[in-house]
Amino acid sequence: MGWRRAVAVGGVLVGLVLIVYAVFGRPTDEELIHAQLQRLAEAVSFTKPGNAVARGLALKGAFRDIFDDAIRAEIPELGSARKGRRSLVELGLQSTQFARSLSLSFADTDIEVGTSRTTAAAKATAVVRAVTREGDDRQNDRQVHFVFAKTDDGWKIRRFRVIPPDEE
Repeated sequence: MGWRRAVAVGGVLVGLVLIVYAVFGRPTDEELIHAQLQRLAEAVSFTKPGNAVARGLALKGAFRDIFDDAIRAEIPELGSARKGRRSLVELGLQSTQFARSLSLSFADTDIEVGTSRTTAAAKATAVVRAVTREGDDRQNDRQVHFVFAKTDDGWKIRRFRVIPPDEE
């Protein structure tokens, strides 16, 4: 009788552990969105310009996982809005013409998931550090507003806007 009771108690404990894991072990939507911002930072950053074709392919692959098909990007210094992943890949490639290295990170991130759990808004401070072609160290901190959409492939950035310094 003692052996059967031990097996039953063990089975119940395993079941409880699985339930706790299912409820608390999965990443939250906020954690998944934060991870997307981290992937974006890693994709954009570089320590050497390297081969343009290889960088373009790497950006294209990363951006497919990060950005929605209908991505719209507003960056005041660039004038008109950028639409589509391809234009963002081109922008990423252009950055190697002006910098020897570039590092992007996000700080002070605030994420609000919509009640439908299919959209989210995020605000963050983008910290861009670069070494110019001339060897000058530069840093620029800017507020960025993001709109995310939950797709079959997870959370993707649908729109972002870099806030002009005079609006911060």
